[in-house]
Amino acid sequence: MKKLSKYLSLLICLATLFSCSQDDIKNNNSDQEKATLSFGSLLNDMAGNRSAIKEHLDDLPECTDGTPAYVEVALSQDGSWVVGSNTNPLRVELSPNAADFDGDGVDNFFTKYSPDLELVPGTYTLEYFSVFDATGTQLWIAPRSGLFENMVGTALPMDIPLGAGVKKYVSVDVVCYDRRMVNEYGYLFFDITQNEVINFCIFGNFCDENGRHFPVHFSASAWIYTGDPQNPRGRSISLNTENEIGVNSNGDAFAKPLCIALVDKSGTDEYYVEITLLDSDAYDAQPKLIRSGVITDTDVRSLYSADNNTEYFHFMEGNCDAEDTPDLFSNDLMADNIIKVPAGFKAVKLADGLHLPTSVTWDDDGNLFVAEAGGGLFPKELAPIRILQIMPNGTKVEVANLSNRVEPSLVAMIWHNGWFYITHRADDLTGAVSRVSKTGQVELVFKGIIDNQAEHQINDIRVGPDGMMYVAVGAAGNAGVVDMSIAPWVKLSPNLKARPCQDIVLIGRNFETPNFMTPEEGDKVRTGAFVPFGEATTPGQVIQGVTLCGGSILKFNPENAIGTITTHAWGFRNLIGLTWDSNGNMYAAENGYDNRGARPVNDEIDASLRINEGMWYGVPDFSAGREPLTDAKFEVPDSLQAPVYINDVFIGKDLGFVIDHQASGLTPPDPSVVLGRHEFNSSPSLMDVAPASWNERAGHVFIAEWGDLAPPTNPLRGANNPAGSQVVSINPATGQLETFVSNTPGKGPASRFGLAGKGIDRPFDVKFGPDGAMYIVDYGVVTIDLSKAPPYSYDVNSGSIWKITKIEE
Repeated sequence: MKKLSKYLSLLICLATLFSCSQDDIKNNNSDQEKATLSFGSLLNDMAGNRSAIKEHLDDLPECTDGTPAYVEVALSQDGSWVVGSNTNPLRVELSPNAADFDGDGVDNFFTKYSPDLELVPGTYTLEYFSVFDATGTQLWIAPRSGLFENMVGTALPMDIPLGAGVKKYVSVDVVCYDRRMVNEYGYLFFDITQNEVINFCIFGNFCDENGRHFPVHFSASAWIYTGDPQNPRGRSISLNTENEIGVNSNGDAFAKPLCIALVDKSGTDEYYVEITLLDSDAYDAQPKLIRSGVITDTDVRSLYSADNNTEYFHFMEGNCDAEDTPDLFSNDLMADNIIKVPAGFKAVKLADGLHLPTSVTWDDDGNLFVAEAGGGLFPKELAPIRILQIMPNGTKVEVANLSNRVEPSLVAMIWHNGWFYITHRADDLTGAVSRVSKTGQVELVFKGIIDNQAEHQINDIRVGPDGMMYVAVGAAGNAGVVDMSIAPWVKLSPNLKARPCQDIVLIGRNFETPNFMTPEEGDKVRTGAFVPFGEATTPGQVIQGVTLCGGSILKFNPENAIGTITTHAWGFRNLIGLTWDSNGNMYAAENGYDNRGARPVNDEIDASLRINEGMWYGVPDFSAGREPLTDAKFEVPDSLQAPVYINDVFIGKDLGFVIDHQASGLTPPDPSVVLGRHEFNSSPSLMDVAPASWNERAGHVFIAEWGDLAPPTNPLRGANNPAGSQVVSINPATGQLETFVSNTPGKGPASRFGLAGKGIDRPFDVKFGPDGAMYIVDYGVVTIDLSKAPPYSYDVNSGSIWKITKIEE
């Protein structure tokens, strides 16, 4: 435990009719005709005051190292709020230019000008004072009547006389703030009109599969309820406060109740509460939201006994065969979802408990089917590759188990002429297409796409307006070069490489990286573009084009695939989705470059594209926006870039082109082919076009954005800056991109907010069904685990299907 042996002085300046400056703080004897009040808060050394702590507390709050950024204050006068209020205190920014203004050897922070702090002379009462860092984390608070009252010289409320022409400095003592002891600080918002504070206390049991009971480790959050079920969180009261757990002297696990202080004003008060199950040494459980909803002050008061002692809300989670006491959350506002959709639409979870679902399709009778991708290659998960029928009530019926018959992952699926056509890897890990009957018969249509032995697979499969079948094929590697970022795949298939769709001529650029294929420490190797790892290239070297090429759209007659396969377009990176509008215009969605490997690209966007037959789309030499990668804006720091050599001569660290476009007969792509500019790393995936029944949105392209995998795919993206995890729509006429489906709490997957299963995590497919509704396939919870290779972890059975429909008027 860090002991608090220092103090911080914060100067909060209030003026009668005028504001104050740094000079006002330093020159307290000024004769200027204005009244100024400054607050200074001292962070007390609580280590010397342990005797004041009640015996049931084991330790004192630990001071955070956060830097003060702003304060919140509330002042009253004659029973009325004049600056801020009990539910909406005034935020006052602190200047970053701290200095020792009062000569005591300790730097002081001072507030920036705020017109709300220009006050007429009189007596004011400071009711609330708290200090926050730039992220909104509460650092210190001035306590009221409560456990820490004796830890400070003067607790709140504090009367402050303010007269004209007077400059007065008042010290406000603060202590470190710890939400686990929220009730011990006294009431955060003392109510001037004699409002009370009531305690909502929570305790729980968790029962394992055998029905054995354990005390629950959990956290709880509470907000003032907004009145809007789609956005219930108002002003926060307590956030992610955990109950205390431990093991007693007998070796038995114990847990203590958690109490949250709620302001009880006149009339009915409503609070929105969330309870999250946490893992414990006593049992194994994935953290998840288990209770949420609105309670009232009447609900809380019903827990009080005749002698005014409070009973607990006692919840039972797991296989307990018992109900909550009392049942406060049966009408859970969030029982369905936290999905945010435009007005006039609603979201309903149709099915859950799916493991890595990827794609949906319908048979001729309108029955719905979903594909489960199966286990990943590294390490091989114990998860089947399956086709399931989803019944109208959401139950699942297995149609075909393809484990040990095709290699994962099963990416996309379409029903055509009595068969399910699927994309997957073959036994040699090359990209393949097979067809599966409802009786489980499997027939290989073709295999042999070498690029798909790497991290990017053969993806979408669709039937075009011409009756031909089209597949979207990913390219090997990040940007044309096989490198250490795909080492697990290279070790399985050492000859894997990116393969072009026509003959190309190389510049001869080679990228020097560690040689992960040999045990020698420090061994280096140089690898060129479109060749296997460890193979250098030379200027003018010709790479032969192939029919089963990567980074392409291939089309074929499904009754004679090998004899009819041709290239429709190529020069893509990891092309995922395909679709057409009613006029026959073709669109595709592409996962853009990553900041990884020997040739990292700091791109600006991911893209969805307008597809023109026969066109080369520029990868690996052009950006997602179809601009040349020779532009300096796409460069990464040298620390992330491999040394580049041509003919064994070091030429620097930059992207450059790897293909001689003129010698290869390639025309640079026109940026006008970009349909939508998606956020970089958002991963546009499968897609569809809205039918005529969607009225003003008819013909718009809807795309599932699977989301980022930073930092492995982009160390320059901040951990708190998620991209994707939503469904967007694009108007082809204007190119305008809008979010259509997302999560109410904010950007990123639902699991980021502890709400896995309540919202969208990794949407991979979006399709319009024969009923005109939108169906979204959510792949499930995927997290970063740097101990694995590849560094990703998948929550079992966390996938789902959501149905979006219009609300009938």
